[in-house]
Amino acid sequence: MSQRFRRLVRFSAPVRLALLSLAFSLLISVPVLLFVYHQTDNLFEQRVRGRIDDRQANLVFGYKSGGIAGLTQAIDAEIESGADRGAAILLVDPAGRKLAGTLAAWPPTLASGTNWLEIRLYRERSRQSALYALRTIQLPRGYRLLLGTNIDDRERMRASLIEALIGALLLAIPLGLVGGLLLLRASARQAGAVANVASRIAAGDFSHRLDERAGSEEFALIAAAINAMLGRIEELVEQLRLVTDSLAHDLRSPLTRMRANVERAAGEA
Repeated sequence: MSQRFRRLVRFSAPVRLALLSLAFSLLISVPVLLFVYHQTDNLFEQRVRGRIDDRQANLVFGYKSGGIAGLTQAIDAEIESGADRGAAILLVDPAGRKLAGTLAAWPPTLASGTNWLEIRLYRERSRQSALYALRTIQLPRGYRLLLGTNIDDRERMRASLIEALIGALLLAIPLGLVGGLLLLRASARQAGAVANVASRIAAGDFSHRLDERAGSEEFALIAAAINAMLGRIEELVEQLRLVTDSLAHDLRSPLTRMRANVERAAGEA
């Protein structure tokens, strides 16, 4: 049990480093992907709003030219032209009766004065619902006008973007782990070089030095500082050796005389 715990403690630092690299990769990629999703969705919405604005401008021109009758003619003309087969148009009187358009009746949950609403509707003589972006316009004397555009393509685009985001995140995870392992390997190699030099110095080999060109610029600065420190230590050790040899040489003659005197005194005794 204690051995497993030691292994866990020993490998916890590399694991933390790999996880930190993964978290940094996700921290960069996730906001970028979300920004791309948001901008793409906004661009699509702006295009839809532009279509509705153009249709509204044409119909309002018909209303200003001929009133409700002119507006009805403009709606019928637009439907017959088939310019936008996915459009939703409806004009109703104050009682809610249909005067013109592609919908059978006014949606019961749709209030007047709505500028933007996404809702699923059935076009007249259609058995399949579709998603529409709607806008309602309140006309004088209680008449109401509904304008909408099919945005099923937007839903498909959103689904594709979400799939792309998930795929990018799934790709970022292994890339982050690989980056962390590469960083760990480089750090371990540099740490191993320092440990090798330290072991040689501990064994008494003060001539060994770190390679200042075998790493990054930061490691080169550290290696240069360590090499300078080792050079100074080697110089001090050499000076200590010279002092020790000099002391040993200077003490040799007095010790020899002391030994001779002691031996002579012992012999006389």
